[in-house]
Amino acid sequence: MLDLHSGVPVYRQIMDQVRGAIASRSLADGDQLPTVRQLAVDLEINPNTVVRAYRELEFGGLIVGDCVSRAGAAGFTVDDLMDELRSLTNESGKRR
Repeated sequence: MLDLHSGVPVYRQIMDQVRGAIASRSLADGDQLPTVRQLAVDLEINPNTVVRAYRELEFGGLIVGDCVSRAGAAGFTVDDLMDELRSLTNESGKRR
């Protein structure tokens, strides 16, 4: 449960809860977090707050971004995705 009066920013509380869920193994690899919109509605907070928490968790390597998740759901590995991104980067560099 979030405590809006604790003095701890809400996005940090979200991050702490996700970290706790990972540590307690109640959140495992492959589990999907609530969408930004759904969590914002459930917690009655601004969606940008959820975006900030998720972004910082992603930068910290604790969660995987939407792009990678969607690629995985389509059958691509992370290596496949990286190869494709490198290919696209090389092609755009050649066009300049």
